[in-house]
Amino acid sequence: MRKMVLSMNQKEIVDYWVSEAEESLSVARHLFEKEDYSYALFFGHLALEKVIKAILAQRSKQLIPRSHNLLRLAQEVDIIIADDMKRSLIRITTFNLESRYPDY
Repeated sequence: MRKMVLSMNQKEIVDYWVSEAEESLSVARHLFEKEDYSYALFFGHLALEKVIKAILAQRSKQLIPRSHNLLRLAQEVDIIIADDMKRSLIRITTFNLESRYPDY
């Protein structure tokens, strides 16, 4: 993973997160095609997380939170989220954390 330089301007930061999201989505699709569903979901989560962080970077000049919690990140962007989508974001985040940190 590339390190983000603090001297990047806002457009460069947004472009960074979009590029990272596209790369994660590409990996997720490849893994899904190979029927490696656990890792496909893991990288799908990363893609969602990075898209939300790109939106955050575009709407705010504050530092992007170091969080994997999709619902919390989406709420920071003030995205209107239906209840069923909230439950999905929570499930995806929980799966991601459990796969990343088995003792979570």
